[in-house]
Amino acid sequence: MTHRIRPRTRLLSLTLRSPMQERPVTLQRAHSTTGTQTEPAEVSALCCGCSQKDVQQQTHDRTANRSESSSRSRRHKHRQHRFPFQKLPVDCKLKVFSFLDTMGKGVAASVCAEWHQLIRTPRLWSHIDFTVIPLCSVRTVGHNCSRECYMAYIYRAKALMKFLSGIRPVVRQLCFEYDIGEVADGWLPALERMLQHTNCKEMKSARLNWKETPVRPFWIENVAWSVNEYSELAHKHRHRQRLFLNFFDGFTFRTPNITHLALPFDWSPRSVKCMGRLHNLRTLILEKYFVFQYLSQGLLDELLRRATKLDKLVLEVWAPSGRGFNLYSLISPSIKYLDISQCRGIYLKDVDLPKMTTFKVTRHPWNGPLVSADSIYIPCLYQVLVKGAPRLQQLNELKLESSWQQVPTPVLQTVLKAVCSCRQHKSGWAMY
Repeated sequence: MTHRIRPRTRLLSLTLRSPMQERPVTLQRAHSTTGTQTEPAEVSALCCGCSQKDVQQQTHDRTANRSESSSRSRRHKHRQHRFPFQKLPVDCKLKVFSFLDTMGKGVAASVCAEWHQLIRTPRLWSHIDFTVIPLCSVRTVGHNCSRECYMAYIYRAKALMKFLSGIRPVVRQLCFEYDIGEVADGWLPALERMLQHTNCKEMKSARLNWKETPVRPFWIENVAWSVNEYSELAHKHRHRQRLFLNFFDGFTFRTPNITHLALPFDWSPRSVKCMGRLHNLRTLILEKYFVFQYLSQGLLDELLRRATKLDKLVLEVWAPSGRGFNLYSLISPSIKYLDISQCRGIYLKDVDLPKMTTFKVTRHPWNGPLVSADSIYIPCLYQVLVKGAPRLQQLNELKLESSWQQVPTPVLQTVLKAVCSCRQHKSGWAMY
């Protein structure tokens, strides 16, 4: 029996990595007569008849394809796990919208019908700030503001007031800067209508700049040069103040729980009486309205007497001064922070502020006739504070030492020479 002997063949054992595996590619030749191993890239090149450079390029392409595929897979999974805003509960959507300012809410209301309806929720409008509304809604290169821009601004602001009157929100904060004396602009009727149709009982903070409209372009104003036009301007100034009396009367009646208030103040008896309705005031900032306005000591005492919870008081009064000027007293059992650094012609003869810890004061130029310092007596500020402010810890930016009442330090003396108008600390012949 004849057996056919098959020729011995070399067996080639290949172990290739699949594209989805992480083990390195190995390609080994078995039953090699030389007993040597060939590198994977070289063997691949020999098997497919490609050069070494082509193999490297193919390897790079496969790696790039796998990376792109993995990236697409991750993005797909991320889209699957992303929770769309439309599926959020209404309360969550309102919480997100509550972080937007006035302009942001206006933009959100124009996105879709659902958002427009959500923006009409009254509780989103508890903080109203008209000062963030820009004069020009769209600015382009080379754009110059014109009267049409200001008229469009008035339209947008009044549209917001009308919108608020319609939804009747509970207002907790209000801020505006509008000249209520400009009859043509119509700010006063629009503001009064808005306050009548909103709930202001819970209002806590208000910034009421009723004497000017800062965004109003200056070239719209008519510059007064003649005597007649100047008299008309003074009459307009007085007329604005009378309008403020009626507005402030209604405002204090509607906001009995307000705690922070800032506004220009006219220091009329009626205004001080209206201010007395605000028994919960904590912070009061009174800016000047009239220049060189006489301030009655009685009105100042009445205001401080009614504000029993007042912690912080900032005054800006420009009182006329001269040989017949008045020295003032400040009495309050609750004030902790007092700032009269913007006042002119206000000099203290005594204070009774047992809780005051911070006091800010500045010496301004004399508001009156040029007189000699020897002809006017002004008490020393240091002696006034020693007697009436036992808990004082800070004078302007200087932190006082615990023994400042016994012996003033050299640093304190330097500060007093800059702010005190007494004969000891004020040098020079002219009084200011």
